[in-house]
Amino acid sequence: MATAIKGHAELIVTFNLKDFPAEVLKPWGIVATHPADYLITLYSIEPALMVAKLDDFAREKGISREQLLGKLNRSVPGFCRHVADGLSLTLPD
Repeated sequence: MATAIKGHAELIVTFNLKDFPAEVLKPWGIVATHPADYLITLYSIEPALMVAKLDDFAREKGISREQLLGKLNRSVPGFCRHVADGLSLTLPD
């Protein structure tokens, strides 16, 4: 949080939302969000760019888009479901 304050950040992206309650961040003008919510927002703003970045990442890993989303589904399932629904994909188990 000290880094966010010093850097004048408006947003903290973290899996650990319980340690960044809104009432503590509000005086500093900072909001905390979960990575999945942040990624969904980015996807909503520029879906083609997000899909291109996912495809680039999948290609670097030597796996398919669906396989990449399956791996990411462990940590950001809401985002993966959102993208899969938008692209009419079925996530691997």
